[in-house]
Amino acid sequence: MIACHDHSCANAIANRVGGWRELSHSISCLAPDIHVDSGPRSESRNIGRLDAMVGLVQRAITGFQTNSELWEPVVAGLVRQADKTEGIPSYRQWNMTGGLPHALIDVGLIGDIASGEYLLYGVAAKDLPDRTASAVMDQSLADAIRELYRGLDPGWDVD
Repeated sequence: MIACHDHSCANAIANRVGGWRELSHSISCLAPDIHVDSGPRSESRNIGRLDAMVGLVQRAITGFQTNSELWEPVVAGLVRQADKTEGIPSYRQWNMTGGLPHALIDVGLIGDIASGEYLLYGVAAKDLPDRTASAVMDQSLADAIRELYRGLDPGWDVD
C-alpha cells in the first residue's frame, strides 16, 4: 500500500534492506501469506491474507507500546498513510488504505494506543463495482469504520 502512495519511498526502503526480493523474503518469514513486489498495482505479485496484514499491524502496535523509540517510524508511517474518516478525530484513527478499481482494503486501528483502549481492524473486499465510477463502496467502508468507532466507547461519539 505504501508503494502505491509513495513509490520512491517504497523503493528506498526496499533498497535499504537489499532489494525487493530480499524484502519480500523477509516479510514472508514473518507472514508467509504476504508477498510484495516492486510493481505496487500488480494483483498477481502483491498478495496477502487480510489476517496476516492485521497481524503485522498488531506487531507494530505491540512493539510501539514496549519500545516506542524503535517503533515510532513504523507507527508514523501508519499515520502518514492514513485516510481519515469524517467524524473520527485524526488522532484516533491510524490506518493504511488502498485498493484498485474493483478491490479495496483498509487495515488500521481506532482509539488510543497509549491507554490501550483501541480496536485493531481489517476490511477487504474484491470483485466490487468500479470504484472509479462510484464512491458507494468507499462510503460504505467509511460508514462501517464509524460504527466500529462508535461501538468502541460511547464517550467517543462520532461527530
